[in-house]
Amino acid sequence: MPKFPLFLTALLASAVLAISGCSAGGAGAGADTSTLALAAAVDNDTFDPAQLSGGQKDNYWQAVYDTLLKLNYQTMQPEPNVATKWSYNDDKTVLTMTLRDDVKFSDGTPLTADVVAKNAIALRDGKGPNGYMAASLADATAPDPTTVVYKFSAPDPAFLGYLTTTAGAVANPKAIGTPQIATTPSGSGPYVLDTAATIPGTSYTFTRNPHYWNRIAFPYDKVVITPIVELSARLNALKSGQVQGAIIETAGIDEAKASGLQVKSQSVDWRGLMLADRNGTRTPALKDVRVRQAINYALDKNSYLANIERGHGKPTTQIFLPGSPGYVDALDSRYPYDPAKARQLLAEAGYAGGFDLVMPAFDYRSGVQPVMVQQLAAVGIRVRIESVVPDQYNSVMKAGKYSAFWMQLTSGDPWRNAQKTLPAPSAWNGFRVDDPEVTRLMETARRAYGDDGAYAKAMGDISTYVVENAFFAPWYRIDSFYATDGSVDFTFSAWATSPEIRTYHPTQ
Repeated sequence: MPKFPLFLTALLASAVLAISGCSAGGAGAGADTSTLALAAAVDNDTFDPAQLSGGQKDNYWQAVYDTLLKLNYQTMQPEPNVATKWSYNDDKTVLTMTLRDDVKFSDGTPLTADVVAKNAIALRDGKGPNGYMAASLADATAPDPTTVVYKFSAPDPAFLGYLTTTAGAVANPKAIGTPQIATTPSGSGPYVLDTAATIPGTSYTFTRNPHYWNRIAFPYDKVVITPIVELSARLNALKSGQVQGAIIETAGIDEAKASGLQVKSQSVDWRGLMLADRNGTRTPALKDVRVRQAINYALDKNSYLANIERGHGKPTTQIFLPGSPGYVDALDSRYPYDPAKARQLLAEAGYAGGFDLVMPAFDYRSGVQPVMVQQLAAVGIRVRIESVVPDQYNSVMKAGKYSAFWMQLTSGDPWRNAQKTLPAPSAWNGFRVDDPEVTRLMETARRAYGDDGAYAKAMGDISTYVVENAFFAPWYRIDSFYATDGSVDFTFSAWATSPEIRTYHPTQ
């Protein structure tokens, strides 16, 4: 079985830490396994596997959809789940997987290889946020009920990892492509959505799937997920016992600890600006690399980290995590805070008098937005902020309405990070900028997959090119925090801000 990136083993060991004590045991005698109640920082927007967003919305779909593979958190390798074994051909353009023969959807319909193949094609053609996971998929077929064959136009170094996440979620063939799948999922996962007890936007209730093949792996009879946007409300829900687990932000750490809540953290996401309009379609100045570099120099990343995140993170200029193929340590000091250098670059690019830039409103609680606007104004970039409906922020940014915008994106597998942000068709390349050098570098990395040294060099070349050409203006890698009331424990996934549903269990 081809290996999953080994850097994640070291990453998880070094990144996950206990801020305050957290029990590590499983369900003891008398443990309450009736209900697992969680708070999510965002609402769910769809249950359609072809349109899933992932990130903080993972728990919603994980309740109803099983994945073909699952991630072993000790070895950080994919291991069997719905698929029992797999193998590649010599050039890694054909992946053959064998499936369990006893998996059923919640209505009793058997899960077969043909259904798995149809889901893969739906993901590829659905133009959803995670469509990049199937971008290299040429075809998926089922020679028999338990064998699925994936054929790729070129090797995909992250595909096995994708099958442990949203790309591995399989929907009932009766639901694929129907409008109902967005609100009424039909999967083969451990739970089913109880529509009678669910109020979208308020609370989602999941009860056991009577046909699930691996019941013992999920101790809870019911899961309730409540979207609670405000941090203070999430903390109050934890302290009052309304919920047992929730993502919290840096501003809530002290209160959580003082209240006796248990907190774990790991570094997953980067925050900063995406300089999307690199063709200068809406903002001609951004076509010049010197202007984009000037934006990087104009922003004081260290002060943002110290004042907003209280130092919980590390300044960065790149989208790859330390220890991963592609991370280049020297790049993180490429753009120190230097307003004079920013003004010099703007003048060299013909913008000594500055230019106007429209950006969307973001990050309403931290107060960083006016500071960023002030620092850009100090070098001549006049930013006008427009209001955006928070629930529509991601979709509007992907549509190419704004030339530059703030974003928080997960940094996991480096190929995954590159795929979702760099190629012209990718979800976060809203202006569809087609850079021939990016294409060449990514093809080199594809072909190097399987040779650890060559692959790491090729991914490093991608990171160097992206940083030097200022595709983004990252500020820092942020530590992500998750708090529980002490009645449950969990294991972090290496690239997720919240634990997978399958890792929750009562404390002893």
